Amino acid sequence: MGGAGAAASAARRKDQRQRDAARKRRKQRDQRAARIFLKLSPDGKVLPEKVVGDFLSEFLIILKDDLDTEGVRLVVGTARKKSGASDGVTDLSKDAFLGAVKKYGEYMKKSDEINKMFNEFDMDKDGVLSREELQKALNEQERSHERIMRVEVDEDDLDFILENCDLDGNGCLSRHEVLAAIGAWDELANVKIETGRAKPPPCCFIL
Repeated sequence: MGGAGAAASAARRKDQRQRDAARKRRKQRDQRAARIFLKLSPDGKVLPEKVVGDFLSEFLIILKDDLDTEGVRLVVGTARKKSGASDGVTDLSKDAFLGAVKKYGEYMKKSDEINKMFNEFDMDKDGVLSREELQKALNEQERSHERIMRVEVDEDDLDFILENCDLDGNGCLSRHEVLAAIGAWDELANVKIETGRAKPPPCCFIL
């Protein structure tokens, strides 16, 4: 095997070791979450909303008072939606809740970006983004992306985003709901590019 082939083989082995280590960490994290769930659950099947903070505090190894309120609301709202919980039901199913726990970390990673969106586009400072405010915020964010084509948020996009991300159904998005909206728009933008419904960026000319 030549030098280049040996280097490529070594790189593949390194990548495999990294993937194996990541899978091991993920498995250990999932097992730990399951143990904490069983500890706090009254029957091993559901988790009362009132102890979600206790779960996250123990799982993330931080003080309960230091948990981000919007992050906790995101976990609860996502779990409720996944489990199809109706109004008045405060028990979250095991699979739905454990699947939603990762949303807390995702929210914290994006919290600065989300706070910036609210500072700039929550014009009436009511703590939520209206349909119009959300459209302006996502279009402004889109202008900062380096995509090969230009895409804009239209009315159909807003319908889709609100239908899937407005967890409490009030027609606007709070901070914890905007995280899902950012992800939903990114998916829509990629679909528009793939299906030819995007425009060339202003700097590009078609001859």
